[in-house]
Amino acid sequence: TFVEDSAVAPVESWGPGLQATVDLAISKAYLGPKSEPGKNVSFRVEYTNTTAVGMAGGVTVTDTLPAGTSYGGTVGAPAPTVTYSAGQATLVYGLPALAPSAPFSFTIDIYISPTTLIGASLVNTVTIGTSGSDTDSNPANNAFSVSTLVVGAELGVIKTGPATVTAGDAMVYTIDVVNYGINYHLEQDSGG
Repeated sequence: TFVEDSAVAPVESWGPGLQATVDLAISKAYLGPKSEPGKNVSFRVEYTNTTAVGMAGGVTVTDTLPAGTSYGGTVGAPAPTVTYSAGQATLVYGLPALAPSAPFSFTIDIYISPTTLIGASLVNTVTIGTSGSDTDSNPANNAFSVSTLVVGAELGVIKTGPATVTAGDAMVYTIDVVNYGINYHLEQDSGG
């Protein structure tokens, strides 16, 4: 007599909710524009199931936004659940089952608070996982960090003139406004 074990299916027929070995991978890229206080910036999230077989069910992408920012919107994915803790937003995207070798992407916009200091590094880490019974064969590629430096004009005022003036004489002085430049820096790290 043959008894079929319904909990474990042949590799070719694995699907959401069944035990499968998958390899979820995620990355994130800074799209710009310059990271300035009081402005929106965009990031692209790319994710895939790199296995040749094995459907990943219950895929969840979690993105904890850097302090000093807030969520602005998403294009190309269902709206996330957004929670705030101590002023920091966490976005959780519940995504459909992910077929093998199928790449997907979406864009996240964030708003940089006007009070965020110039020179602050905004580090953003995104993670991917499966809430099903699937096993991820390579959890090392389930997190990705990208950072950008908050920039702005570094202005200075220099006033020059004589050290002393005789009463009744004209005094000439010069006021210069100096732009020391804009610091712009982007770092990416492929690990979590």
